[in-house]
Amino acid sequence: VVLVALLVWVASLCLFLVTEDSRRNGYFLAACVPLEISVALLLVPCWRFVLHRAEKSAMEDRLAHYDRLLLEQNPCPEPCDRGPGRAVSALQLFSLFEFFREFIKDRTMYYLDPTIVRPLCARYQLSYAERVGPHRVQWFVSHFWGTEFQVFCEAVRKHAVATNTETE
Repeated sequence: VVLVALLVWVASLCLFLVTEDSRRNGYFLAACVPLEISVALLLVPCWRFVLHRAEKSAMEDRLAHYDRLLLEQNPCPEPCDRGPGRAVSALQLFSLFEFFREFIKDRTMYYLDPTIVRPLCARYQLSYAERVGPHRVQWFVSHFWGTEFQVFCEAVRKHAVATNTETE
């Protein structure tokens, strides 16, 4: 929109400068050169912005890759009833963390939810458990979203080892 408005402005200014006298005396070209330079200087950042938006970010690439992996594991994600059968297994939890570790770092679910979980689930309008394939688990674990996700994953791992249960 801004680009179109700018081009219309430049075109109308150039038309204004085109008179019989300016064409005869060569002033038209001299007047348009600074305008052309100005337009070029304005268009370069706009073009860079367009090209930047066309490239996928590292996170977008990683999300697309993980989405393909999830489709292999759960090709037809579908809703299920709330309750003990709609849970994420420990292995699914660890897989998510390992795959996105370089982005998650010491962040919490307040980062993961809008950045990773919702983009993976948005197309299906399902919970993360339904998207990855829900499991009936032996232990239900509630957690505070403000805890670092890696700390939460490590706590789940330690619990699985301590209770000597399968990681599912």
